[in-house]
Amino acid sequence: ERLIRAILEADDRMRGMYLALIRAGDNQSVGSALRTMHEAAFVEPLAHALGGNDAELRARLIASVVGGLMYSLWLVPDESLAETPVDDLVAVYGALVQSIVGR
Repeated sequence: ERLIRAILEADDRMRGMYLALIRAGDNQSVGSALRTMHEAAFVEPLAHALGGNDAELRARLIASVVGGLMYSLWLVPDESLAETPVDDLVAVYGALVQSIVGR
């Protein structure tokens, strides 16, 4: 839930950085750097923390859930989702992430 809350309460600077990276991601060198950063800063440490035979898969699934939330809120944006109370989103997304963690 802390991870989801941090995304939902992110400031304009974080949203701006995310959007800039997404827009620049089709550039080959930027895209390569993004993939490297994604692996080194998110997937690998999370997989290590999760442990187990399918830790890498679960880390990637969590990354996709978090990335989907950021996409829906900041890139599209989905107004209905944006109008949903933060505590409701934290509860639903937190449970989704926790179901992957505890798999």
